[in-house]
Amino acid sequence: MRQLLNHTAGFAHDPAGAKTKPDGTYDLAALVHAAMDDKPLSARNGVPLLQYRLPRPRPADRETHGPVRRRRDHRADRQTARAHRNLVPAPGKRTLTNPYLPGYVGFRVGDGFFWWEATTSKELSFWSSSAAMESTLADLAKFNRALVAGEVVSPKALAEMRTVVPWTPGSPTGYGLGQFNLQLSCGGMAWGHDGLLPTGHTSLTMATDDGRFASVVTNTNILPTEPGILDVANAALCEGK
Repeated sequence: MRQLLNHTAGFAHDPAGAKTKPDGTYDLAALVHAAMDDKPLSARNGVPLLQYRLPRPRPADRETHGPVRRRRDHRADRQTARAHRNLVPAPGKRTLTNPYLPGYVGFRVGDGFFWWEATTSKELSFWSSSAAMESTLADLAKFNRALVAGEVVSPKALAEMRTVVPWTPGSPTGYGLGQFNLQLSCGGMAWGHDGLLPTGHTSLTMATDDGRFASVVTNTNILPTEPGILDVANAALCEGK
């Protein structure tokens, strides 16, 4: 389990050979099977597919002292359903909610660079629970600030998330349980996560324990870049320091 959470289990972000359903979308179980058949990699983002498929304990209907009665809040159910429809597009839905930032990909030929829009070029169900959620920079910043502030998980769980596997031996930075840290040029650490898709979009959101935060997005998924997205986040977090 820790290997899955630390993203050190070797599962690929883009499982090869996953079969589509007749409508061209992907089933989560098929993606997991394809990922488990791939050769082990150092890539980390295939893991949420597996975490989503792990069996979860079902609440017991009875306890030793008698039956447990539960009241269902149908209004909350409807609100959750609306949020789910808005944030996790249904399989086959490739469009983003307006207004949105178009994504572009391209290549260089001689002195010229050729671009084309790739916003809707990919079937997002291929990334399923790994990367198929539609979010804004404000969404990402709000969640990450709450996580760093201890408003999402317990202090013990947050400490576990911050127990990192170093990127290189002896490095103070590395990948923890769903978060990685960034050593800031002005001192201290920032915590967060990035995301990258072949639709042209790349994002990074980082936050510090003293309340600073930075959320960065680019709509030209071309690597390497100068400055890089980590450099931009570092500059924003260290502004005025």
